[in-house]
Amino acid sequence: MLALLVARYAKDAARTYLRTTVVLTALSLAGPLAAADTATSTKVVLVVAHLLAAAIVIPPVARRLAHR
Repeated sequence: MLALLVARYAKDAARTYLRTTVVLTALSLAGPLAAADTATSTKVVLVVAHLLAAAIVIPPVARRLAHR
């Protein structure tokens, strides 16, 4: 959904998408890191899962937007 909006309204869609998703990924790490009464190992796994998902999804979408 975000990629569609960025592709439609942004001048440099790939750059805008990349910047937005990096910021959103960083914000998504706040949840696991701020979770009270949660084991450190669980926090680490959640952070790694968020970063892995971002690393898999963001680059191909950004490349596709760059070729529009």
